[in-house]
Amino acid sequence: RVASKHLLVGFDSGHGELVELIDLKSRHNHAGKAHERAGLWELEFASGTNRLSPADAKSFWCQSVAGDRQALQLEWKDFEVSGAEGLRVRVLVRLDRAQPLSRWQISVDGVQDLAIVQARFPRVLNMPRQENEFLAAPVWMGQQAANPRQLLAGAQGRGRRYEWAYPGQLSLQCMAFY
Repeated sequence: RVASKHLLVGFDSGHGELVELIDLKSRHNHAGKAHERAGLWELEFASGTNRLSPADAKSFWCQSVAGDRQALQLEWKDFEVSGAEGLRVRVLVRLDRAQPLSRWQISVDGVQDLAIVQARFPRVLNMPRQENEFLAAPVWMGQQAANPRQLLAGAQGRGRRYEWAYPGQLSLQCMAFY
């Protein structure tokens, strides 16, 4: 768990599932309960093992970053992935001291001959509802949706994924949900 005067971020000790993403001003937890195989990240490979998530790791640890009380380091390793026995996924979460802002970084080591096609990170799943929700994305000059749940539910209500290329149409790797 790591906290600033604006945010609190916490992970479970089993697989590093995000369980707290709390705006301390409104006391709203943006992290909802995720299903069993979901996780903070998901890697998709070109061949062989199609997808990998934190649930596939045999080993997980989380610790504070020395000298920085507003940062956490997480690591998953010991995956049963043929051809990448030394695969390791590390995440660094750093909170801004002055404003309600967090920075998330992911690194993947030991992939050897595996080609990562897509990395989904950070994944914040099943976000609890709040009043007057908005979603902002830095697509070109920026877009804001006043009805994000309806937009992301799709016409059939089964969910809809939006993806933008970066660098390219997505001018910055950032999303804001408020």
